[in-house]
Amino acid sequence: MNVRTNLTQLPGQTTVRIVYRNMKLPLVLAVVCQLFISVTSQFVCPSKEGYYPDPKQCDKYYRCRDGKPIEHLCDDGYVFPIKNPLYSRCDYPFNVDCGDRTELQPAQGSKNCPRKFGIFIHELKCNYFKQCVNGKPYIRECSQGLVFEPSSGSCSWPRNVVGCEDFVADADIIEESEDEVITSTQAGE
Repeated sequence: MNVRTNLTQLPGQTTVRIVYRNMKLPLVLAVVCQLFISVTSQFVCPSKEGYYPDPKQCDKYYRCRDGKPIEHLCDDGYVFPIKNPLYSRCDYPFNVDCGDRTELQPAQGSKNCPRKFGIFIHELKCNYFKQCVNGKPYIRECSQGLVFEPSSGSCSWPRNVVGCEDFVADADIIEESEDEVITSTQAGE
């Protein structure tokens, strides 16, 4: 590509003219379109102050200060609710309706946690679940007779949880690994 720049100076104004030679029209149009998309897709604050969700990504939000947006991401595993623009509070996905905001940041999980933070079903037993804190899993147990229900992040009756309808509590205990800490949610334990 051969580029030449002409500078014209008239009293009170300066004009810069860039001339492209041997550059194909489709490439020029692609560059112009990309610039237009990046400029028009910038977030516009609905008001001068507040916290507002990104329209596409559920774990991204903007803090508007004097009408200027500042982009923020929730910690990996949390999402941003559309509730009150006065507060910036990320929450667990089962507490938030993301609607059409289906995109998420890439997972930053660890060996035993799909994401750095969150509450996840345990792979071996219906009555256990993992609470991941900064990538470290803490194994929790539901109260006697209950199983973990992932869509609500809480324990429920087995008949209410798909795949655990026939669950019967037994004396099996999940063995602790060096990467997991076992605790119980039962009172008094």
